[in-house]
Amino acid sequence: MDSIWNQIVQIAEENSGILTTAQVETAGIGRVQLKQYVENGRLSRVRKGLYVLAQGTADEYVLLQTRCGKALFSYGTA
Repeated sequence: MDSIWNQIVQIAEENSGILTTAQVETAGIGRVQLKQYVENGRLSRVRKGLYVLAQGTADEYVLLQTRCGKALFSYGTA
């Protein structure tokens, strides 16, 4: 694996399997690399600026909260 991919995996692991364009750019990785990893099937784009590892298992509740910032969890999820 290359060092850029290792950085991306580390960012995702620190964030419940989810990474954002802003997090990646803060680490000094460009959007071009993100696009290449999506095209190669290593990353999956959830929506603009939000990615998950293709072979990973992102926390579905964290992903939902990230996608819908105003969502509330209740009952069995609280």
